[in-house]
Amino acid sequence: MIELEANISEATWREQFPPAARYFEYFPSEEAFRDASAPLVCQIVTMRHPDLPDCLWHLRLPEKIATDDTPTTGAYQEHIRWIETDEGWHFDDIPIAGLDGRIRGRIASSGDTVDYELTVRNESPDPWPRALAWLCFNHCMALPFYRYRNYIFRDGAAIETRSRVELHFCLAGHDRDWWIRADVDPADPLIATRCEDASGREYALAIAAERAIILGQNPDWPCTDIGLLFGDVAPGDDATVRGRIYFHRGTIKEVYKRYREDFGGG
Repeated sequence: MIELEANISEATWREQFPPAARYFEYFPSEEAFRDASAPLVCQIVTMRHPDLPDCLWHLRLPEKIATDDTPTTGAYQEHIRWIETDEGWHFDDIPIAGLDGRIRGRIASSGDTVDYELTVRNESPDPWPRALAWLCFNHCMALPFYRYRNYIFRDGAAIETRSRVELHFCLAGHDRDWWIRADVDPADPLIATRCEDASGREYALAIAAERAIILGQNPDWPCTDIGLLFGDVAPGDDATVRGRIYFHRGTIKEVYKRYREDFGGG
């Protein structure tokens, strides 16, 4: 079973989460970068696979919440305090950064999968158009395993993305700016990466959701990301999206088949 850990300390985060060199362009020093990003440590849930003990993954759950009315990508989420139970980890209602509302979340592992769920509540007097939650699935502490071979899916086929390029992919039928938009619109809310362990065994890691608006890849960390789609949320209403992360020992085609079986259509 995948080992999960949350509420990591800033010291642990500094050790586990080396920043990409390009990000220092925006800060006068590494210490300034650390100071600015330290409040975001609360977002992170770490994941460790029993067959890959030298690798560690980070999930920002969530990194940001945004709507169509939010300038570009929205504000970074802070003030998350995770609670561990026998079923996994969860956090209760906390204020959403940049919006008049609240969010709660949960995450749990079973076998080679990790299930997550986020719920938002609109406490403003105005509707939220196409509300989304941005999740960052980070591979920077699994670089011996990661191969920069990412895949999106359309018409049942796996499409390998351009390697080592920062891109986002809008799900078919949506139009949303986030990073640098690619010229392919996937049909399925799933982004996968093909990996190999030290002996050459193939793995397919994927992050999926029941609904999404955007997928993304950033080679600087590197990460494979997903923008969960809550949809239009009326004042006073809640909206929930569930998803799953796969640590599948096998091929990209096999992990896509599992996704279809889990989320319908398979």
